[in-house]
Amino acid sequence: MANTKVRGYNILLTVGGNSIVGTTSDTFAGGGKLKEAIQKSDAGQTQYLNSGYEGNISVSSFVGNGTTGTNELGIENLMMYCRDNTTGTFALAFGTTSGDPKVTGSCTFMSCTVNSDSEEYSDCTIDVNITSVPTFTTV
Repeated sequence: MANTKVRGYNILLTVGGNSIVGTTSDTFAGGGKLKEAIQKSDAGQTQYLNSGYEGNISVSSFVGNGTTGTNELGIENLMMYCRDNTTGTFALAFGTTSGDPKVTGSCTFMSCTVNSDSEEYSDCTIDVNITSVPTFTTV
């Protein structure tokens, strides 16, 4: 089986079953968290142990006014969730075909940045911290 490129619009973040309205890009970053240990039994040699997972997801989207549809998160929701550091479950799918990669876990909304100018549409960036060791499965 040959590898195929994943189109950006096929990558979708959902939190609590709801997707962010107007998503233009998603960034997923994370990896194991190392803890340094020095013990007498190691003859003073530094040892590194995996002590969990650190990661975040950043989503850029257009700012939209009006009523959000079913299973959608609008700018009002996102600003409140970031204000309150709301927690939830997330799913980030890297495609829509059966067998495509998907990561799931728990997250906390951290910040919302709104960007605008006098000529173009407003956009926003939402940052979410991954707060559990994620599970990697398929769609």
